[in-house]
This record gives sequence, structure tokens and C-alpha cells, in this order.
Amino acid sequence: LSRANNDMNNLLAGTGSATVFVDHSLQILRFTAAATRIINLIQSDIGRPVGHIVSNLTGYDTLPEDTQEVLDTLTPKEVEVQTRAGDWYTMRILPYRTLNNVIEGAVITFVDISAAKRAKKALHEAHFRVTEAIVATAREPLLVLDPDYRIILANRPFYSTFRIAPDSAVGRLLYDLGNRRWDIPALRKLLEKILPKDPVFKDYEISHEFEDIGLRKIRINARMVSEEGQSEFILLAIEDITEHKNEEDSL
Repeated sequence: LSRANNDMNNLLAGTGSATVFVDHSLQILRFTAAATRIINLIQSDIGRPVGHIVSNLTGYDTLPEDTQEVLDTLTPKEVEVQTRAGDWYTMRILPYRTLNNVIEGAVITFVDISAAKRAKKALHEAHFRVTEAIVATAREPLLVLDPDYRIILANRPFYSTFRIAPDSAVGRLLYDLGNRRWDIPALRKLLEKILPKDPVFKDYEISHEFEDIGLRKIRINARMVSEEGQSEFILLAIEDITEHKNEEDSL
């Protein structure tokens, strides 16, 4: 048994992977040197509950609970975690099975995904810069909203067409603009009910009485821009078609 443990320790050390083994009581059985960069482990911690060990993770403090859940359900769990140094890891918790298929505890592994995270962030920033350039150069009124419908960007045609002060828009909820004149039931329905089901809607026409500019007829187009199933932002085009509609009605 001692030789088997030594062989296991040597094998794990040779892989360079960050791995921690715990028993059914969540007490530490063994760990690799790489794991000490993520969890503050020393040799004397073997036999101590994993929940008593201080980790270098930020924003994640449920390792004991998650490990116990894996032992109870025998269902692996995967979580993305970040260290205080800013490194990202995919943490996987799996039941630890012996060669005889007996569950002796759980194994916790950490796979470094920092490079992938940095690449994703760079891609997202590049994507957003392109969107920002499009919004700034467009002739029609355009808005960029976050998933909570707060304004991230707005262009000059939007400000001038609807008489909105630039310093009063960014960061605010769309519905709160203009003394809540943008709290339009039809617009809420489009953004909150239709757009989540269909990421694009086109040519919806709405009539609404605005405080400063009176009754306006507007045409709305919207697209939800998402990545990996999570919404990133909403691109909203709002065209004032009042004069065009009035000309049609006069014919």
C-alpha cells in the first residue's frame, strides 16, 4: 500500500497538474505541488478538513459544500474560479474511484484557463470597439444597451432627434430617460418579451407622446448580441418616421 501511494504521488508530481484528494470526511489525503499555488497547502495539512484551509481564490468559498454534493450525488461538478493574482482555472470535482470501483472520496483538479480567458476578453473588447465605431458613424439614432436595459452607448443622432442631453443617458435605464417618457409599454414588450425569444426584430412601429417633441411615430429594430449563450448587449435602432407617415396619410 505504501509503495502504491508513493507511485501515485510520483505520478501526480510528474504531471504538474494541480490536484487535491479528499476522503469521505473531506479530509485531505494528498495533493500536488501545483495545487499549493491555488490553495495554501503544506505537508502538515494532510488529514485536515479541506474547509479549514485558506485558499487563494476570490469570489468562491463553497468548496466543502460542492465537494460534499459530489460525494452525495456521485455527479461531477465544474466551476470556473479565479485566484487573487488574477489567474483563471476550471475546477473539477469528481468522485475518487479505486481500481475496484469503490468510492474513497473526491478528487479536485484545477486546469489553467488564463490564456483562454485573456483571448476571450481581447476578442470581446475588439468586438465592442467595432460596435462603438458603427454606432458613432451611423446616421440613424442608435443605442447600445446592457442586458438590464441600461444605456452603454448612444450616438449623436439619438441625442439630437429625441432631445436627450448626452450626460444624462449613459448608465441610465432606458425607460428612465426624459422624465420616464421612454417607459413605453410597447417598447418594454419588445425588449423584455419578444427579444429574449427571437434575438432580432425588425420594423416595429410605435406611436408615443414625448414630453419635449410631442407625438412621434418611431420604427424600431433591435438585435441581441450574445456569446456562448449569454447576452452581451442589445443594439437598438430607433428611427423617427413621423414626417414620412404624415406624408403618407395626406395622400
